[in-house]
Amino acid sequence: MAPTVNGDQLARDTQAAIERMELEEYRLFSVTPVVATITRSAGDSVPTTEGVMLVFEKNK
Repeated sequence: MAPTVNGDQLARDTQAAIERMELEEYRLFSVTPVVATITRSAGDSVPTTEGVMLVFEKNK
C-alpha cells in the first residue's frame, strides 16, 4: 500500500514555502498537483495527489 499524504501538513508546508519565497522577492506563478495512479488488486486505478509543484517568478 502506498503512503498517504497528510493534507494538513501539505497545506502548512506549501504555505511556508510560499511565504519564504515572498521574503526573497519571488511571487507564486503556478501550482500544479503531482498525481500518481495506484492500481488496486481488483484492477481498478485510483489517482492520488502526492504533493504540489510550486513555480515562482522573480519580482521585477
